[in-house]
Amino acid sequence: MGLAIAVLVVACQKDLVLGGTDHIVLGESTAVTLVQEGETKLVDVSSLGDEWQIENDTHNTWLTAIRRGTTLELTATANNDADERRTEVTIATPTSKQTITITQFGTEPTIAVDGSNGTLILNHEAHTGVELKIISNSDNWTVEQLDTANNNWLSYAVDLKQRKLTLNLTAIERNSPWAQTSRSEKLFLSNGNRHYELTIMQNGFVQFQLPVWDFDNFDINKVIAMEAERHNLRDKAFEIDSLLPYHQDQKKVFTVFHSPGEQAPHILYQQKNYGTDMYCAWLKAPKGKLFQQESYEPWLNQNNFKLGNKQRLDTESQYYNEEKDRTRLLTIYNSVDNFKMAGGIFRSACMKYLETSNSLKLNSDGKAETFPVFPSDYLHNKAFKLDQVVAFERQRGMKPDYYNQFNSENVTATTEDPLCHYSRLIFVPENESYEPGTLAYVIYFFNWQGITEEDIDAGLVQDKDLSGTVGSCQVFYQGGDVFYTREEQGTPGVYSWYEYSLPFSTRRAIEDKGYSLFREASGGFATFYRGSENLIDLRPQESRTVITYYKSKHYVDLIKKNLNY
Repeated sequence: MGLAIAVLVVACQKDLVLGGTDHIVLGESTAVTLVQEGETKLVDVSSLGDEWQIENDTHNTWLTAIRRGTTLELTATANNDADERRTEVTIATPTSKQTITITQFGTEPTIAVDGSNGTLILNHEAHTGVELKIISNSDNWTVEQLDTANNNWLSYAVDLKQRKLTLNLTAIERNSPWAQTSRSEKLFLSNGNRHYELTIMQNGFVQFQLPVWDFDNFDINKVIAMEAERHNLRDKAFEIDSLLPYHQDQKKVFTVFHSPGEQAPHILYQQKNYGTDMYCAWLKAPKGKLFQQESYEPWLNQNNFKLGNKQRLDTESQYYNEEKDRTRLLTIYNSVDNFKMAGGIFRSACMKYLETSNSLKLNSDGKAETFPVFPSDYLHNKAFKLDQVVAFERQRGMKPDYYNQFNSENVTATTEDPLCHYSRLIFVPENESYEPGTLAYVIYFFNWQGITEEDIDAGLVQDKDLSGTVGSCQVFYQGGDVFYTREEQGTPGVYSWYEYSLPFSTRRAIEDKGYSLFREASGGFATFYRGSENLIDLRPQESRTVITYYKSKHYVDLIKKNLNY
C-alpha cells in the first residue's frame, strides 16, 4: 500500500511538489511540507482501505488533521516564528500504522531591541539587572560580546523564551581612565541570518551639560525656571565677582548658572541686543583651563552633533545638530587666550551654543532673521520618498501639482523608472499669498535610473537602490529682497536694473546653521557649504528668492581644496 498526496488549491498560495513525487510507496518516509502563511493539503489514503483512523494527540495544536472519506485533510495556521516547525500525524489501520511528517516553513527571522536605536547610554554608577526586551520570532536567538577580555565591566544574561537580555555594569571609579570620558562595548544579537548590533556606552562623571532653550519668550525668567527643573541654580556670586562691573549687584552681560559639568561648571546665557530674549549660551571652563577633546567628542557624538566646517584657528572647532524644526550649533574655543567672551570674565576655554528655528522668520525690517532649512537628512533617504514628501509639504500648506494644473511651465515630469514615478514634482500653496517670506513653490528633484550628467552635477545620484528618494529640493519664497539688499541701478523709468548683495543679517542667519559662504557671484547667486557634503544655493528673482538644498561630497571636497584645507 502507499499514500498518494494531492494538493487542495488555496488562493494566493504556492503549489509545492512534495517529496519530488505524487506517489509514495508504503514503507518509505512520507513527508508533507506547508508554507509559512498556512494552507490546507489533502492526502489520498484510499490505498489503506476503509478501516483507518487518525490517532489523537499525536500532532501539535497548530495542525488540524481531519478524515474526509478516503482523504486526510491537513490544515496549518500561519507560522509567525522564524524557525521551521515539525509534527507527525499517525494513521492507524487494524494491522499497521502509518506516520506522516509535516514540516512548515518559518518567517524571515527578525531580531531587535525594543525601543532602542542601537545604542544604550548609562551613567558612571553601577547598574545591575538592566532588562532589555528582545524582539525575535525565534527562541534560538544568540548574543555574542565583541571583546569580553578587555571589557569585563559588562556582563549579561539571556532568557531565550522570555525574549530578555539582562545587563550588569560595574561602576566607573573616580581614578579610572574613563572617569572623564566614556567606555563602550558591542553586543551582537543574531537570529538565523539576521543580526543586530547593540552598543553599550557608559559615561564617566559628567563633564559637560548642554544649555536649555526655548523659542517662546525665552527671557531670563524662562531660563531660571527651565534650569531649576534640572536643579541648576543661578550663581549670583559669580556674576557679581567675575563680571564687569566687578563687585556690583546689577545687570551683567551674562546670567550665570551652576552646571554639574566638571570641565564646564558654569553655563552663561547672553541676551540679545534688543528685546528680552536670549541670543546664545556659553559653557565656560575654570580659569586657565582647557577642555579635553577625548571628553567632549564622545559627548557631542552622543548628542547627535556632527563635525562642521574648519574654523580660523586650530584651537577652534564647530559642531552642528540639525533636527526637523531646529538647528543647534556649538563652537569650541579651546584656548586659554581666546577673547570670545566679553564682560570682563577670566580667560579659559569656552563653548558658544546657538539654537535657531529652521523656519523663516523676518525681523522688523522685513529681512531674514532665521534662515529656513530643509532637513539635510531627508536627501537620499530611503525612508523619505513620495508619500513622505507629500505629507511633509501638506504640513506647511503646500499641495502637489501632479498634472501641471497650477503652473504654466509644466514643471512636474514623470519617468519610466518603475521605482520612481516622478523626476520632478512641484508643490503649490493651498492658499496663495504674496506676502514676503511666504512659500511660492517647492520643487523636488528625485533620484531615478535615467538621470543625466547635468542632474548629477546638481546633486542627484544614479543608483537603483536610491530610486524614488529626494536628490535635491528647490524652495521659492515670495519677496526678492527678503534675503538680499536690492539696489536699483541705471536710470529709473528709462533703463534700470537691480543689483543684489547679501546683507550681514542673511549671512549671519545662514552661519547660525553652520554654513560658510564659498562664493557670491554677480546677480546675487551665492553658494554655502557645511560639513562633508551639505550645500545651499541662493538666487534672487524679481519677486521671489530661490533656495536649493542638495548634497555633494565631491563639490564640498573641491571647495575645501580651493580653500586650501
